[in-house]
Amino acid sequence: MNQAIIKTIDLGDGRTITIETGRLAKQADGAVVVKMGDTMLLATVVAAQDAKEDVDFMPLSVDYREKFANPYRAAALGYIDEIILPQDTRTKIIQALKMTHNKRQSNLPRKHGNMPL
Repeated sequence: MNQAIIKTIDLGDGRTITIETGRLAKQADGAVVVKMGDTMLLATVVAAQDAKEDVDFMPLSVDYREKFANPYRAAALGYIDEIILPQDTRTKIIQALKMTHNKRQSNLPRKHGNMPL
């Protein structure tokens, strides 16, 4: 079994880049995970074993997906429950603080009846 290869690059200004290969996306011909701070990027490559005779260049197709960049797309895929617009942020935070402050509202009714604790 192949072990993961991890390399760390120090940028000199307190930031480091970590490059890791061999752990994720093992079915791909090549895969690398690049980390910097809280940001992580997975890049994979799949190539045909034999070159086509009538093609004199290497066509590239890029499949780039950002699951959480567009909140409407993330909601459609089921990753998040509710989309909070910037103008509604303050109202939602105040509602959440009121709910946690009031003990009766923080203990919401359960689906199978209220069970005393």
